[in-house]
Amino acid sequence: MSELINNSQKRKELLKHMILQLHEGEAPDLVRKRLIEVLKTIPYDEVVEIEQELISEGLPKDEVLKFCNIHSMVLDWHIHQSHAKPVPPGHPVDTFRKENRELEKVADVIEQLLGQIPSLHDEQIKDLFLKLQGLV
Repeated sequence: MSELINNSQKRKELLKHMILQLHEGEAPDLVRKRLIEVLKTIPYDEVVEIEQELISEGLPKDEVLKFCNIHSMVLDWHIHQSHAKPVPPGHPVDTFRKENRELEKVADVIEQLLGQIPSLHDEQIKDLFLKLQGLV
């Protein structure tokens, strides 16, 4: 069992190193090719764990989020997901996902309303704030 833990730790260290190399701009094409090979054998949860570690170690969250998009492109569906189980309807994770989709809709409406502020008069802004309060 310890060899599995050590292998996991070694994979995570390698992945972290490679992500930092990409962040620092070191030979992006070469790093990308190596990263694809590594990601073919690494569980997705380890990728997420490394990203969280990088944030906790001081890499700005915005930088990690920027690289999440790059990671997604780099991964090109090469993440090992054989251990992932489908989420059944009604499971708390399923409910959480559905709630998030609804929150995204509300956030979009709020964003649209906030975008109207510069063109509104004082009376209209009061009405807008009441709408915003209702949405929140």
